[in-house]
Amino acid sequence: MILTQTALVLLLSMLGGDERTREAEIERLIAQGSRAIPALVRVLEEGRWQARGSAMEALEGIGEAALPTLIETARNHPEIDSRRTAILALGRVLGASRCDSLRGFTTGEDRGIGVTAMGAASCFPKEVAVLLTDRDPDVRRRAIGAYAETMTAHPDEANVERLTDRLSDVDRAVREAAAVSLARLNPSALVDALPPLETSRVIPIRALEGRVTQSLVEPLKHLLGSATWAEQAAIVDVLGSSEAGRSVLRQIDLSRLHPFVVSRIDRALESGRDG
Repeated sequence: MILTQTALVLLLSMLGGDERTREAEIERLIAQGSRAIPALVRVLEEGRWQARGSAMEALEGIGEAALPTLIETARNHPEIDSRRTAILALGRVLGASRCDSLRGFTTGEDRGIGVTAMGAASCFPKEVAVLLTDRDPDVRRRAIGAYAETMTAHPDEANVERLTDRLSDVDRAVREAAAVSLARLNPSALVDALPPLETSRVIPIRALEGRVTQSLVEPLKHLLGSATWAEQAAIVDVLGSSEAGRSVLRQIDLSRLHPFVVSRIDRALESGRDG
């Protein structure tokens, strides 16, 4: 597919245009397969950011035939948005059997995106774990999401303590990412990790909302005794989201609780009656 300058201008306009036009053009290019790659390379060279992003979507849709272009873009494109979009696309196209092709993107300035791509490719947890302790908090945060993805793909190869360790991270966003991932994948491990935490436990407690099972009710009730009033309020909100939890709240001695915590209990029980 060789483009005249006029055809290139039209293509750039369509790929950077309104959503319906853009999506239709991407589908048309994907249907052409490898024949569309030269035109997409021109878009990557001369297009603005939106057109380049659309070109990357088309290359990802083309798949295997577009790998050389995606790799070249990920390594050498002058614009950071294109490099990073190409790395993510590589993760989705390559898959777990070819994670070695992604390792080179986990050591430079784009390593946070590289580790996200490894998660998307369902690489083995050990290949992602090294970046859980990276010096950059954004890389650590991204590594947590990637590690969670690899845990899902390879549960026998994963170590949940890699995530519970991040609950004590110095960075709030990293702690939150760890709590959210644990609440989704292994809420029991998250609850077990709460008592010794020296940082605030509000974020990991609230990550459990809507995920409390019968087996978690008693440990959360026990945690009330050592919690700050803000943590107690979070525990009450979490317990109040289930009938098993509300039955525990009805039995709690309110006399030693902060007035705000008492008000959260009243609200949880009232909501339970309305439900």
